[in-house]
Amino acid sequence: MIDSAAALEEMRKIGCLSRHLRNSKNGKECSRISMEIREHKEALARIKNSGKEISSITFSSNGILERRIKKSLEAQNIFSISDLISHTDEEVRSFKGIGPLSFSAMKKKIEEFGLSFL
Repeated sequence: MIDSAAALEEMRKIGCLSRHLRNSKNGKECSRISMEIREHKEALARIKNSGKEISSITFSSNGILERRIKKSLEAQNIFSISDLISHTDEEVRSFKGIGPLSFSAMKKKIEEFGLSFL
């Protein structure tokens, strides 16, 4: 079994750094933050590629989201939390079948993991 706690921690760090990057106006700081994001993405990839599935953080295996929301996300090729948080909240709101209530439910679940949209 994969260390899902480590995977979630890497995703949380990526999300947090992404928010800082969006708010940063300093070129050197943006460069540093981008480098840190790249390092955390590489660490997450190493976890994913350790020969184990990250099934413990996919929507279907955990019953994290309602079926109708899951189907809307699957239509966008989003199958896991890591796929979902790689999008901005504006992008997710624009997905067909995702209304205000669905978006609120997703955001709440993502925040339960200590994560956020880009």
